Amino acid sequence: MVTMDMAFLQGKRGLLIDDDDAMRLMSRMMLDKHGVEVFDANSGQAALTLLQEQGGRIDFVLQDLSMPGMNGIECAREIQKINADIQIILVTGHAEDRIPADDVHFSSYLLKPYLSSALYIAIAEALGQNR
Repeated sequence: MVTMDMAFLQGKRGLLIDDDDAMRLMSRMMLDKHGVEVFDANSGQAALTLLQEQGGRIDFVLQDLSMPGMNGIECAREIQKINADIQIILVTGHAEDRIPADDVHFSSYLLKPYLSSALYIAIAEALGQNR
């Protein structure tokens, strides 16, 4: 079994965007235990408001693709307008989802439901950390 040094997460700031309360809670618990300052939003608009309140100072975003109202692609576009350096990890519950946006950059992708190890690897890749 390959182990991963989780120290790279300490002090990072992550934003979880998902309309599924259980997914946000599960992800928060996975990140909290490694010292990530976690912010969460249940909609794209709430996420943009929170991001602006934080002055765009977020290291990574875990962004659900399918949400009511503003979807994950639209939200990611707006996030990148606020801070083009934020690393966005797109999360979907459907392996067959096609990402129809060439103008939005996603650092990594996760398929729901995911294990904590998959989450940590996706964040490490997004932040350019070696495993």
